[in-house]
Amino acid sequence: MLTEIFYGDFGTGKTAEMYREIKAAAEKKERCILFVPEQFSFDTERAAYFAVGAKNIRYVRVTGFSKLSRDILNLYKAARPCADNAVKLITMWKTIDNAKADFLSLGKSKNSPGLCTLMLKTVSAFKNAGISPKDCQRLLENEGELDEDLSDKAGDFLRIYADYDKALTESLDDKLDDVSRAAELADKNGYFKGCRLFFDNYDSFSLVQKKMLSVALSQCDKATVCLSCDTPQSRKREFICVAKTVEEIKTIDPDTRLRLFPNAYRKKARGDNSVKLFSAKTPYDEAELIAAEIHRSVREEGARYRDFLILTADGEYEEIIGDRLKRGDIPVFCDFPHSMTEKPIVNFVTLILKAAELEAEDILNLAECGYLRIRDFDEEGGGGEPRLIYSKEAYSLRCAAESYDIDRADFEKGFENDPRRELAELEGLRKGIVEPLAKLKETLDGAADGAELSALFMEYLLEEQKIQSAFIAASKSDMGGEVHTIEIDENAAEENGRIWDALCEAFTSMAYCLENKKISIEDYRLLLEEILSGINLANPPKSLDNVTLGDIERTRKTSPKTVIIAGFNEGSIPRGSHFESIFTDDECESLNKVGFSVYDSKLNRHSKEYFFAERAMSLYERKLIITMCCQDAAGREAAPSSILSAEEFKNLTIASKEEMPPEYFINTRYDLRCALSSYWGGDEKVRNELLKLLWGLDDKEYGKKVSEALTLLSGGRDFSLPPSLAAELFGNAAYSPTSLEAAFDCPFMYFGQYGLGLRENNSADLEKGGNKGTVIHNIMRRALSSGSDIADMSGEEIELLAKKSVEEETEQYIRNNPTFPERTRALLGFMLPQIIGILKQVSLELKQGSYKPSEFEKKVEYKIWDERLREKCGSDFITVKGTADRIDICAEQSTEKAKGGAGEYVRIIDYKSGKKPKKFTLNDVGQGADLQMLLYLFAECGGEKNGSAQRLPGGIGYFNAGAPSSLSAASSLSVREKDLDKEWYNSHIISGAVFDGNGELAMQAKKYNKAVTEKTEGRASDKYYSVESLSYDSFAELKSYIERDVIVNKVISLLDGEIKALPLERSDGLPCDFCSFSSICANKGKNVRTAEDGGDMNKFRIKPSENKGEGEEK
Repeated sequence: MLTEIFYGDFGTGKTAEMYREIKAAAEKKERCILFVPEQFSFDTERAAYFAVGAKNIRYVRVTGFSKLSRDILNLYKAARPCADNAVKLITMWKTIDNAKADFLSLGKSKNSPGLCTLMLKTVSAFKNAGISPKDCQRLLENEGELDEDLSDKAGDFLRIYADYDKALTESLDDKLDDVSRAAELADKNGYFKGCRLFFDNYDSFSLVQKKMLSVALSQCDKATVCLSCDTPQSRKREFICVAKTVEEIKTIDPDTRLRLFPNAYRKKARGDNSVKLFSAKTPYDEAELIAAEIHRSVREEGARYRDFLILTADGEYEEIIGDRLKRGDIPVFCDFPHSMTEKPIVNFVTLILKAAELEAEDILNLAECGYLRIRDFDEEGGGGEPRLIYSKEAYSLRCAAESYDIDRADFEKGFENDPRRELAELEGLRKGIVEPLAKLKETLDGAADGAELSALFMEYLLEEQKIQSAFIAASKSDMGGEVHTIEIDENAAEENGRIWDALCEAFTSMAYCLENKKISIEDYRLLLEEILSGINLANPPKSLDNVTLGDIERTRKTSPKTVIIAGFNEGSIPRGSHFESIFTDDECESLNKVGFSVYDSKLNRHSKEYFFAERAMSLYERKLIITMCCQDAAGREAAPSSILSAEEFKNLTIASKEEMPPEYFINTRYDLRCALSSYWGGDEKVRNELLKLLWGLDDKEYGKKVSEALTLLSGGRDFSLPPSLAAELFGNAAYSPTSLEAAFDCPFMYFGQYGLGLRENNSADLEKGGNKGTVIHNIMRRALSSGSDIADMSGEEIELLAKKSVEEETEQYIRNNPTFPERTRALLGFMLPQIIGILKQVSLELKQGSYKPSEFEKKVEYKIWDERLREKCGSDFITVKGTADRIDICAEQSTEKAKGGAGEYVRIIDYKSGKKPKKFTLNDVGQGADLQMLLYLFAECGGEKNGSAQRLPGGIGYFNAGAPSSLSAASSLSVREKDLDKEWYNSHIISGAVFDGNGELAMQAKKYNKAVTEKTEGRASDKYYSVESLSYDSFAELKSYIERDVIVNKVISLLDGEIKALPLERSDGLPCDFCSFSSICANKGKNVRTAEDGGDMNKFRIKPSENKGEGEEK
């Protein structure tokens, strides 16, 4: 055998030379095995492929000790199925439960999964050290230096270790034994003979790995080991552990050759000032710095997001940095595994077992989790099919519980005879939740053993809770219910599939291990929680171009151009290390002294932490950025890491976040809102410079110009512009109804959106902006203009029409936006039940009268004339331009008002795709809201100067096409048709206004309300189609009032520079809820306008005594 150690500092070309040797050996068709730590295998396989080439890569194998050991056991027919973590935990729980009565030191207290987990970690440490129960017994018998307490504790552990190992390995393999067993087989069968072996990325080897290493080095033709250290006898703190490894290899092979790599190639390739140090007050400020530096590098240096690797030793930084990068529109891949118990749907499973004890808070939490299904009990006590609990029901139950201090006894005895009326009304809900839980508890308590309990609980989840449907629903929505909404995360379905598989495996393992073992529900739940908490989920990157955020020890990235190390504080880097063991650190040191060489010494542990830090600081190609904070996330004082006292950092200056210029942190719209909010309130004298700095921003000077403008903002909510500046900003002669409504909603919001142009970029993503609404409009146009009268169609025909329209729109959308066609099909497919529902609703409404769809997506344009405008914008008129979603025509000529040649009544329809139903009120119109449909109606029934054909005004109406129902005919639940209809029509109201020209539309609305009432079997109500009845004779006066007194007055005020933050409180709330600038004005809800401020609109309404159509009896 020949062993050669490549040694040298980080970045000296050791690995590159090793790959050259691998390539040469592979070209000679020699069998090569490259050992790396398991977490580095993926990147190493990729690097090996590019180094060796496709032709000869088959001669090279990249592996770790554990993976190769399992393959050796399989090769020599010595492998059995491996015990997973669930089996190990339950076996340990049973072992401790049987032995705790004989404990001398560990105590006879209640067994717990937490103790089991700690014991398993101790067993793992002993097995990795190559100490079997027999070795442990021999050492204990011969030692005499341990004190009595530690000796008793070690004796208790030995008893558990021996019994556990025997029980586990009767029919299964323990992966922790694989390396030791495989080493014996490899030695016996000459597995490594004729091989070329290579080892990279190791700083030390465990005792069982050294056993395999000894066999491998003694059999192979040649072995090459790459180790990072300055000298083989290094005493530097970061290389002490590596120097020890060199000595261990030389012990195995005394003829080991050493080859020094002295040239720091990576360091020489870097430019001057390649290292930057930053300090910030808190970790959140660190995250701001990191996001700003990434934005700056991408914008000014042409960097890609994939060029960045962010490392941290503190797990708290993952959420802080990850969240900040996402808010800054920086794609990020977080390379941190997450426990399965962090997923709400998994907590739902364990919460059921907890709530079975009927404690009040557990029941309330279960009701609020979003996944619980209950049955509606009828008067005879029979239950219907399971359905999802409504959020309003859970909220009502929580309010009642807090108001009346409901406890377990209240839930058990029921609310039916309770004198408190609010509780009595919740009896059906209580019964639907509590009675199945009580029955479940009775069933599980009667289980003969853990295996039967597992089967019964799984049956309950599948049959009563429809758990598989919940997983499917969670793949479509982040809310957990069965709602037909657009999928939020493309990877949700794949992730939920893995969660479901892991959950099934956990139940299978529990059934296997708990056969013939009686267990309480509480112990079963605790074991299940511990098992699930030990299952980690790691999601792959969502794109190729993203920043990688990971752990300083385990995360690797090939040749990152920029490495950012966050949280470079003492106590984090290097980390303070301690053992996860039933033995304390001092006890571990005592055990090491008497021959239990299980745990590293404190010196070795500290050396490894310094090694990880030095390795992280050497990975970069161009730039290293180190950030630290003065306070940790909890507000405790934090000091810089002692590593920064090294000679290489002494001449570097630590830049403080407070010293950075403002433009450094302004890179996105989010940054702008934060900055404006922080800098609001400056010198009023410099207002006149605002236009010069903010108007016409381009990408190159964006940050600079905005930062200069920050100090110019002043005046609080009364902020205004000089008329000359306002004319430059707002002097556009063409306005859309949307922009006018924004001006009325809040002048300051209009200033930001349409004056400064700070609006969202256009995107073809169906989940962004108004793209979903546009698609719904297009589908409705396709369906209603197909040539068939939808009012005459059956339900089946409407479903076919909806499907065809969605398919046509899908293909058109993909032709226009060919990226991710399958995702587009899936997203539009989720809309189908929603489209079916709204088309059936349109059909039902059109059946009630003579109005028929005539035009779709019509471009509308007309002029509003006013001589006052000439002085402000140089013209006597402004132009209103927009697109009407749908125009309906009624050709009735049965009234005096219809005589005169026109003979057509017009209704303007607007589809709203928001989740909250839109309601029309005339008072809002007086304040400038809900203008769109009336302006289109004015254009269609225009005045003399507009030159439009003289049609007669019939009315306007919002059709709420959004707000997907929480129930669906396509659901996996069995739901009554009546409940589906009720749910749909309650959340999809029609709202608008009618004029009394021929009374047709007013009658159509009343007939529709009656039809829906009959369909839902509810009480008579006019809420399904709510209308304001407006006077036909006052139509011209209303048009004149809105044009001159509402719109023109607002345009003049804008041109006068009045842009103060004064939001309009409408019937559906404040615009502040969706305004991007509410954090700047700090005025949310403090100073508002109301609909009553808009003048008297009653003069345009019909008086109650007049409110009868010609088709009704007077």
